[in-house]
Amino acid sequence: MQLVVGLLILALLGLPFALALRRANELFCLRLRQGELRLVRGRLPPRLLGDIEDALRRERVERAEIRVVSEQRRPRVLARGLSDGAAQRVRNLVGGYELAQIRAGRRRNRA
Repeated sequence: MQLVVGLLILALLGLPFALALRRANELFCLRLRQGELRLVRGRLPPRLLGDIEDALRRERVERAEIRVVSEQRRPRVLARGLSDGAAQRVRNLVGGYELAQIRAGRRRNRA
């Protein structure tokens, strides 16, 4: 019983650390819900945000999550809820930017 409680406490204490490690290399995270694209975390150039929004609208995507992380000094797209074609369009758009350009982008508005 004590072992189970100890492991549970360890897991609860390790959860924030695991989330921090997962997001350490994240550049930005976008969520699309009911056709509305929103910047959840990070920063990106407004033009890139608009281009991604246009591409998703053309593909008629209703719900998706797009995370862009830094991997080997290049941006890498991790997408859920996108078809292969839509994911490739987003990768092409993000691939046109360097890490420095993405990091110099605007943060989301806090409202």
